[in-house]
Amino acid sequence: MKKLSLIVLCAMVGLLAAGCHTGMNSIENAEKAGIVHPITDMRFVMDEVLAKHVALLQVDTARNANNLLEVQLECANYIHKPAKIKYQFTWFNAQGMQVKALVSDWEKATLVPGQKLYIRRVAPQPDCADFKINLIYDK
Repeated sequence: MKKLSLIVLCAMVGLLAAGCHTGMNSIENAEKAGIVHPITDMRFVMDEVLAKHVALLQVDTARNANNLLEVQLECANYIHKPAKIKYQFTWFNAQGMQVKALVSDWEKATLVPGQKLYIRRVAPQPDCADFKINLIYDK
């Protein structure tokens, strides 16, 4: 009788241990943090220092209801220290000639490590067909 109860007890402990060992589903990001997939665009011009800090990720353009070109750039700081930048847009017509804008001052931004920056601008005139953005490291 002792052998039978010992066998039953071992079987129950084995079943209990097997029941506690269930698989667990876990969810994690497909991309690990810090991975940047930069693109190349001739309209995105950076100085040598800033090129080591910031990457262009996406460029989107569209015409709005007033037939003005809208541009949105997505860029990211991919190193482990803040990047201070200054940027300025230049607009061009269909013939490649520069279009004078009323406001063309340099604007400032600071990107903390891993941060994405979305820069969005609207062309000053309907005849603007293209743009260029200059970015420099702000000391």
